[in-house]
Amino acid sequence: MKIIKFWRLLFFLPVVLILGPQTIAASNITGIVYDNRKNPLADVDIELLDDLSRVQSRTKTDGSGRYEFRGLSDGRFILRVLPFRFDYEQQEQSVELASVSAASTGARSQGAASASSATTIQDFYLLPKKGSVGEVEASLLFAQEIPKEARSSYDKAIDDFANKRTAAGITNLKQAIERFPDYFLALQRLGREYVLSGNFAEAVPLLAKAADVNQKSPLTFYSLGYALQKLGYHKAAVVALKQAAFLSPSSASIFFSLGTSERLEGQFTEAESHLLKARKLSQGKIPDIHWQLALLYGENLKRYAEAADELEQFLKEKPAARDALKIKQLIQKFREMAKTK
Repeated sequence: MKIIKFWRLLFFLPVVLILGPQTIAASNITGIVYDNRKNPLADVDIELLDDLSRVQSRTKTDGSGRYEFRGLSDGRFILRVLPFRFDYEQQEQSVELASVSAASTGARSQGAASASSATTIQDFYLLPKKGSVGEVEASLLFAQEIPKEARSSYDKAIDDFANKRTAAGITNLKQAIERFPDYFLALQRLGREYVLSGNFAEAVPLLAKAADVNQKSPLTFYSLGYALQKLGYHKAAVVALKQAAFLSPSSASIFFSLGTSERLEGQFTEAESHLLKARKLSQGKIPDIHWQLALLYGENLKRYAEAADELEQFLKEKPAARDALKIKQLIQKFREMAKTK
């Protein structure tokens, strides 16, 4: 039997030698998500769907607005950007992947047919939602007399960012501000660049100065409030976010951030009001609003049945959430606590 099995292997061996090892290529998709002013957007959710609209993977943009899906097989995919917390419209684009055979390009070695991986670049340029902070900001008119040298530095910075030269862009923005300290657009852009990269302490003084120069900019107050919130200065964040909400009263993102800081500051009545308004404005597209409401009801107000309801809605809108099993256990715990209250 051993000899027979050995000869069977020898029978197949010439076939292997002729065909050689087969290498299956894996393709990648990458790109950058921008807003309508060509600013990169960090921490934006992106889904990868197959041609039957089934979610295959999910990721977030990094601090430079870049995303990436690796190791993909050939076929048609759909990229879905979900920027709801930023008040931008959802966007989808289809991508067709086809690996390139090395054999077809004359790269065959010792009879081995291989395939080279390919990277497809797909950028997104998002539009602000109707009534959002971005739309309100875009409609504002604010004029300044800018010195020629300062404007030149600012224009160079915008070109740098458009061509992914972030470090040079930041340097030119700093130069523009040195040449004209009240340069609103430069102050706002540099502050937002620091917010996007997580440098919140550096962002705050720039955005505060920008807010002093132009007190009608909801984006500036929102960015300032968001940075203060990330630093744990919730009382100050509430002040900035209230002004942002006054200037842009249809922004779900602003009311979400405002309600979150109010909850952490112990202003529970105000927090509930603003989180409920955010929930209504978001139309089910910002699941984390339900999470904050669940924290408010479960931890702060001891309204356990409502906390369970919000967690259930959170999972409904975000079924692939991390720790989904633990969240279901917490829902059950809140249901039991509601019965004994």
